[in-house]
Amino acid sequence: MKKMMTCLAVLSVAAMFIGTFVFLYGKSHGPVEAFGTVSPSYGDISNRILITGHIEPRKEINIKSRVAGIIQNLEKEAGMAVKKGEIIATIQIVPEMIQLSAARSRVEVARINLTNCRDTLRRTRELFQSASISEAKMDEHELAADLAQAELKAARENLQLILEGRAGDRDTASNTLIRSTIDGMILSVPVKQGDSVIESNSMNEGTTIAVIADMSDMIFKGQVDEIDVEKVTVGMPVTVTLSADRKKVLSGVTGFISPKGTRTNGAVKFDLRATLDLTGDGLLRSGYSAAGEIVLDERKHVLMLDEGVVMFGEKGAFVNLVTGEDPPVCERRAVTTGLSDGIHVEIVSGVEPGDKVKVDESLVKSLAARPGGDGAEEDSEVM
Repeated sequence: MKKMMTCLAVLSVAAMFIGTFVFLYGKSHGPVEAFGTVSPSYGDISNRILITGHIEPRKEINIKSRVAGIIQNLEKEAGMAVKKGEIIATIQIVPEMIQLSAARSRVEVARINLTNCRDTLRRTRELFQSASISEAKMDEHELAADLAQAELKAARENLQLILEGRAGDRDTASNTLIRSTIDGMILSVPVKQGDSVIESNSMNEGTTIAVIADMSDMIFKGQVDEIDVEKVTVGMPVTVTLSADRKKVLSGVTGFISPKGTRTNGAVKFDLRATLDLTGDGLLRSGYSAAGEIVLDERKHVLMLDEGVVMFGEKGAFVNLVTGEDPPVCERRAVTTGLSDGIHVEIVSGVEPGDKVKVDESLVKSLAARPGGDGAEEDSEVM
């Protein structure tokens, strides 16, 4: 019994000693670092600029009223096609009382003057027939009667113009008939029948009766950041994707880059316009939100790595190349990089296809889950 107790005590001491040794050994060496690996792969890399903007017509016209009055009739509505000269609306004149009173007074004065000139001319003719006055004097009175007749006609036309917005029967020149000034489509009619309108003059813009645009000539309008504006030139191809339909991609060419930037939320941006090719695309609505892409540089079928595994130091770029797996051994390997798209970077030299490059475990999952990646989910493994 005593010998058994002694054996148990010896075994307990030995177990404690071994456990303590294992604990201290593990603590001194630390936990095995877990990391993943990725291998370089071939693919395409492009450096692109993304521009947010919208679609709008190149030519968009606001049709204004040239007289003050009330909308009597609307002939067109939004969505209709119009030709230059077609009537859009009719305005009923509401004349100012001072102008109306002055015009009526002018007509009355001109009528009285004409009556007086005609009476004088009649008496003068009687005297001329009796040879009491000369022919020159007769001509003077005839001229005075003709001028009085012309003044009465002008006064009446002025009164009609104030009352109806037109003079005589010349409807084509009437300010009360609002006509289209271009061929196009009516985008909006911001007035209704019965609305009051004011005339367009040097003091105010006047009431907009309709907005008309040429929908066959559309442009993409966006803004470029100041860090990218020097990379863009007129004539560069632009790929435009509509927010409403991402499957619909339009091609275009840059046509204008503003020489002056505007500060928006602390950032300086420059306006850009691109002409769109609408061949076979049908109607493109004005105001669509869109994103434009301009390819600045592109590499086809080059060796590349995820940019997150490439590190940069004072002596240039390098990666941690796995040279041994059991136990894991890594060495710093200098690499020469080329074009980068912000996700992948071109590897000109330093590693080859099939090499394994160390990547932190926290980055392994993001590489595997990234859509359209470089096959990180298949090529990555945790060591």
